[in-house]
Amino acid sequence: MSFEKWKEEFLKQVQRVNWMAFWSPKPGKNLVKIVVKGNLPAVNLQEHFLKWSCACFGPGCVVCDIVRRFGLSEATKRDMYYSYVVDLLSNETPRIKLWGYGITVAQQLATIVDQLDIFTPETGAAIQVVRHGSGRNTRYQILPDKPINIFEIPGVQEEYESLAPLEEFAEQRIQDSKASLVDNILQMDLAPDILNSILLLLKDRGFEISDDLLVATPQEAVEQVKLQQQEFEQAASQPEQAPTVGTTPGQTFQTTTTVADLIKKLKTSGQ
Repeated sequence: MSFEKWKEEFLKQVQRVNWMAFWSPKPGKNLVKIVVKGNLPAVNLQEHFLKWSCACFGPGCVVCDIVRRFGLSEATKRDMYYSYVVDLLSNETPRIKLWGYGITVAQQLATIVDQLDIFTPETGAAIQVVRHGSGRNTRYQILPDKPINIFEIPGVQEEYESLAPLEEFAEQRIQDSKASLVDNILQMDLAPDILNSILLLLKDRGFEISDDLLVATPQEAVEQVKLQQQEFEQAASQPEQAPTVGTTPGQTFQTTTTVADLIKKLKTSGQ
């Protein structure tokens, strides 16, 4: 195999990992265009938030077990959505990045999509992502903007051609989360006995855990795991309450009204 062929294959593999670049809205107004590559404009994953986000592994997920056994309610899995976007207010590369957003943003996007095309690369509308607050008080308002052709943006056409289809991201996200799970948990602020029991559980489930990470004697650790197992089985026998997600009626009405007015204005100006 020649150098040119090796280079071609290497660049192909490197460029297909564009999902390692994530986009995060800055405070205030942001302007992006959703980019569709593959069959899906968005993928839905359930994720846990430990020290950082971690994809749920599906049936038999060890993180789900950890959350229930040790009462880590803040790490309960939640729906997350991912789409490719181009940040229209930034020239940072790569131009096409992954945007992860929650169900409230997804619902606002659905309101717009029901009335306006935001997906077609050449003619779809851009969207405003307005970020209010910070930390746990962060709120987003999603509004439609003018149509834009992403292929007229320098560098986007080349990135788009080498971009991996979005549907490939879901499986890769799960594999990356498994590979970083031990480090993710070690970075959490956990009591030593809880951390020890979690590490033992991970070791029992096939994760590589070195003995120097364990903080209790073997017998103490075994007793901890037995106790946690009993508590887990008792809790599992109780019916779970389905979580509810939504916004206040006033907020929903105000956002919908604003979106509807903007869509009407955009459609009128395009005639």
